[in-house]
Amino acid sequence: RRKNEDIGLPGGKRLREFYALICKEKQYFGKLDTRIHTDLLHVVHGYSRKRPRIKISSERIKSIDEALRAGTDCPFNDVEEIRRFIFKRKEEKLRNFDAEQYYDKNKTVAYTANNQVAQQRLTSRCVDLIHTGRDKSEIDDPNKNNTKSGLLLDIGCGSGLSSQYALGNAASRAGFAIGIDRSPDMLLQCDRNILDVILMDMGQKLPFRSSVFDTCISVSAIHFLFGPKDEKERGQRFMSSLSRCLIPVDDHHNYRFSAQFFPETSSVPELLLESAQNNGFKDARLLLDYTHHTTAFRWYLHCWPEKAQGCSQCILAENEVSNRINAQCCLCLADYDSSFSNKKHIIWVKNDHARRARQLIRKYNHDPNIIDNEVLRNLAVKLREAFGAKVTQEDLVTIHYKRLENMLHPSIIE
Repeated sequence: RRKNEDIGLPGGKRLREFYALICKEKQYFGKLDTRIHTDLLHVVHGYSRKRPRIKISSERIKSIDEALRAGTDCPFNDVEEIRRFIFKRKEEKLRNFDAEQYYDKNKTVAYTANNQVAQQRLTSRCVDLIHTGRDKSEIDDPNKNNTKSGLLLDIGCGSGLSSQYALGNAASRAGFAIGIDRSPDMLLQCDRNILDVILMDMGQKLPFRSSVFDTCISVSAIHFLFGPKDEKERGQRFMSSLSRCLIPVDDHHNYRFSAQFFPETSSVPELLLESAQNNGFKDARLLLDYTHHTTAFRWYLHCWPEKAQGCSQCILAENEVSNRINAQCCLCLADYDSSFSNKKHIIWVKNDHARRARQLIRKYNHDPNIIDNEVLRNLAVKLREAFGAKVTQEDLVTIHYKRLENMLHPSIIE
């Protein structure tokens, strides 16, 4: 990261060449003041994370900006340019990802062994979403539920973990599955007693006849639909062929379809939603769920029944993309349909919302300008009106989800 001899300057400044790894590639930042090297390295590492996070003050950011402009041979003028460069590099890396080349035999075995619990939870949530808000008479009927005569399509099935858990879920009506994936080593790990597999790219037109699958799920896969050149074309082709081969649930052409994905770039959720709504899934919606013990979001694309269109997003979620495209909060679905998710998970998410509200009050009390999002700033004002300008530790503990409910979900269905 630091090379060559220091260059002495008046005023005690010393310039030294600075290097940092961005997406596993060495990047040269020029000869910079050594006093900002540690902060600059923190900025680079912070923006390189899956969930970018910078924990340094605005004054130190300004110092970095000044050092970048005063440095020698520096390709960046300020921290904002570095952020854009890192995000662009991450997008290029994601779009050029090739599962066929990446997953060899050893990586496939390690993936299967290390992701069983995570795959089970994500698949369970997908199955929950497929049946949330729908008529439960067929699910509750033991005669129909135990037959499991339906056919499941698993997009990006990998080693078959998601199909295995989906078929074993009590709410699933599927008894057999067909999976597609582009990694041969992944498909070799599948249990062929419950799953037939096809080696293909999901961006191609699906090779199935019309109305053959009862249910479709996808876990951690469909964000790879959008390649470096033909983004919308691949998404539209996939969604159009998928809606054709699924059996409609009702006259409104609703489908039993749910997919979990990781949007490494901000454009992926919007592209997925647009592709789905314009190619057969007119009632497609995005959902934000949460993981225990972390601040990470989990994104889902699913078909939401027309009668439940009023469920809205949670404005406490600090996510610009979700606010822009009106992604639903999992608490909205839980309030609309009590069968969605398990009670322990919903209690945890409610407590997490209360924790975020307490953080928001503390931020606003320290400096209102810290909160860049106008929606969150307005929410902070409402919270101060409800709990007072000077919030003690005792008051913070009393901020429970029930008292926040009307503020967070103003248009929730009663």
